[in-house]
Amino acid sequence: MSMNVIHENVMVQLPKKVDTVNGVYMPEEETVNKFEGTVIRFGESVPEAVQMQLASKPKVKYKEYYDGKDITIDGIDYIVMNFKDILIIL
Repeated sequence: MSMNVIHENVMVQLPKKVDTVNGVYMPEEETVNKFEGTVIRFGESVPEAVQMQLASKPKVKYKEYYDGKDITIDGIDYIVMNFKDILIIL
């Protein structure tokens, strides 16, 4: 499936949720969100200097309260957010 991200948005793939720790089931509210993921795509309005850094599909840390939307496509969780909500590139 071909997906395009538009404007100043980036698409961040979230890591799979781990629901067990050392073989013990952890309820969803007990799992810790580290606010990180992998940049998959970005829009045409993201500044060129930022596009160059995101082109290698890096892992990033993002704000806890971001301007965007959680989505699931084919069982994979993503966030589409404004590039300005990325705090650091790992």
